[in-house]
Amino acid sequence: MKYTAAISAAKKWTSFPFIFELLIWLLYVCLYKYGYYLNTESIVVSREENFPFISVMGYAVASTLYLIPLYRYIAPYLLDKSRYGLLGMITVLYLAYISKASYLLVSYAFLSINTNPALTQFYQQHFRIALQQSMILLRGWDLQILLMDLLAFGSVVFVQYGYKNQQERLQSEQRQRQLEKDNFALQLSMLKAQLQPHFLFNTLNSLYGLSLTGSRDTPRYILLLSQMMQYILYECDKERQPLEQERTFLENYFELEQLKFPSASIDFKYTSPAGNILIPPLLFLPLVENSFKHGSHRATDHAAIHASLTSEENCIRFRIENDIFSAPTLGKQPGGIGLVNLRQRLALYYPNRHQLVTMEKANKYVAELTINL
Repeated sequence: MKYTAAISAAKKWTSFPFIFELLIWLLYVCLYKYGYYLNTESIVVSREENFPFISVMGYAVASTLYLIPLYRYIAPYLLDKSRYGLLGMITVLYLAYISKASYLLVSYAFLSINTNPALTQFYQQHFRIALQQSMILLRGWDLQILLMDLLAFGSVVFVQYGYKNQQERLQSEQRQRQLEKDNFALQLSMLKAQLQPHFLFNTLNSLYGLSLTGSRDTPRYILLLSQMMQYILYECDKERQPLEQERTFLENYFELEQLKFPSASIDFKYTSPAGNILIPPLLFLPLVENSFKHGSHRATDHAAIHASLTSEENCIRFRIENDIFSAPTLGKQPGGIGLVNLRQRLALYYPNRHQLVTMEKANKYVAELTINL
């Protein structure tokens, strides 16, 4: 906790508003007002000294301290409340009358503690002027110093106000981005949770069909299914997986389907001249499932399903086509969860960087997905 507080304090003391305020005090108060007071007729200055009568600089600083409550507390509070009219009125009254009281007190204090005879006349003159000003209600100010104080420390107020608003806006944007990131992760978790039972439901139906026929390929089918489920349950928790692992999963899937339909022409081609590419797990599975679910290989011999996956340096293309029935399908077929899931995941992972095209052409159904990395 102490370490965090130290970092917070360090940021405060090195922030732009603090540095700007410090420069105002150094350049305007310590140099400009100091020079302004030295140029009065009551002080004789030797040109051989760079900073003669350094106590006059202390007088310039002390006579400006009255502004601290105004620019540090009153003005920021009223700006935050959007009370601009009230701020203007209070600023005028503050500069008009608090400045007179401050001038009188500081002049009297420095006259009382002064030990330099060369400055006695200077402090006496300023105390006399301050006393006269305090007795006049609506006039008697040193307008040059008063306006310079207003400009210098008014700029400090607006620099601090602008910096504070900028920091609050940045923090708000960071919170918004974090909320969007958390929402994004939640949506992906829900989509993955939806996809896994969907795949298991389809594969168990296929396994049930093989068991009824007593196929000798059932052990191999169970082994492939075991490997695929292991990948889904244990590897797909990661946000992204290497494309090579997805390739292996798809190869197992196509082999599994070939075992179920030995008379069909089923093939999967993979080309990847690019290096290691990471993609969301099971991204192509809905397209593959859709082809095997609605393809004509279920009803006719020698039907075909062809798929290809090509990865380049900045692009991935997946294409799959299957023969479809020439006769119209009666009724609406159940399902559609996988494709809806796919479109949602693409919108989350690759917004405005993907294209999914599906079409029916010459008794074939074609789906092609292009992703710009």
